[in-house]
Amino acid sequence: AGTVFLRAELLGAIAQLPLTPSPCRLAPALSPALAGYMLTVSSFGWPLVVCGGLKVLYDATLLNMLQSVKPPEEEVTSADITK
Repeated sequence: AGTVFLRAELLGAIAQLPLTPSPCRLAPALSPALAGYMLTVSSFGWPLVVCGGLKVLYDATLLNMLQSVKPPEEEVTSADITK
């Protein structure tokens, strides 16, 4: 009917569980808590301001990193020069 686990098997399975939560599971829980705290401190809407600032910083970083990369359509080849 049911499965019987030996105590050693159960303890071995528990020992293999991760002790710290992964960042992928922690971030979705942390973000609303932080936004809720900011809204309790002030009704100004700080979560929107902070997220907008982070988005601008992210976009500027991507622009800086990829500014020198040209798409394949814009690259000049030796065949284009001889035309």
